[in-house]
Amino acid sequence: MPKRSQYANIGGVFFWGGVMRKILLMCALICAPFWAAAQETVSLAVGTDFTIYPTARPTTATPDRVEIVYFFWYGSPWAREIDRELRVWAKTRPYSVKLLPAPVIFNARHEIFGARVFFALDLLGKEEEISPLLLEAVSQKQLDFNSVPAVIQWMEQRGIPKKQFLDALDDPRTKAHTVHVKDVMKTYGVQSVPTVVINGKYNVRASNKVPPQRVLQVVKILTQRVSEVSQKR
Repeated sequence: MPKRSQYANIGGVFFWGGVMRKILLMCALICAPFWAAAQETVSLAVGTDFTIYPTARPTTATPDRVEIVYFFWYGSPWAREIDRELRVWAKTRPYSVKLLPAPVIFNARHEIFGARVFFALDLLGKEEEISPLLLEAVSQKQLDFNSVPAVIQWMEQRGIPKKQFLDALDDPRTKAHTVHVKDVMKTYGVQSVPTVVINGKYNVRASNKVPPQRVLQVVKILTQRVSEVSQKR
């Protein structure tokens, strides 16, 4: 039986009922030693490499676990550049990291379908396995994401039966998650992909000035320092 999605509470949005759940952070991180330590190896520029939310966004982070929300789209070449390494890195840290990939919808029809596909895979317990492969195929134009039959065939070739996939696509939970994606994006101020949010406070997004590999570098540094500061409390 499909499990309840970890995305039920992402960004403070309760997807199942559409009820906004605000979990405000009680304390800000201690900035001075944080940035001093980070700059020992790489110089980070606030406003260029990353931004800081004036008010921390809702998060499920705990003192012993850093939460990373990773916004992407299956057709993004920039997301493809960091996706696999980010996922592997999050699993191999000596400290606990909860990585939450999240699809974006900027209005395009194929983006809405992409979000439904993502949440269907999550419902089936296949997102972690299939999403990196799908991102590779779509972003490199090896799969026509505008063709539902083509996507169904692609899924079947990777062990997901047609009926099972279609049932997950039409599941009320998948539809509810997809409807509220824009609410989550608004909460985090997502304007492009990939965008990575660390502990509801730090926003790192790819741009011409911050290419994908730089995004990955900044995310690694900030996450490590967040973990170190949390452990000292």
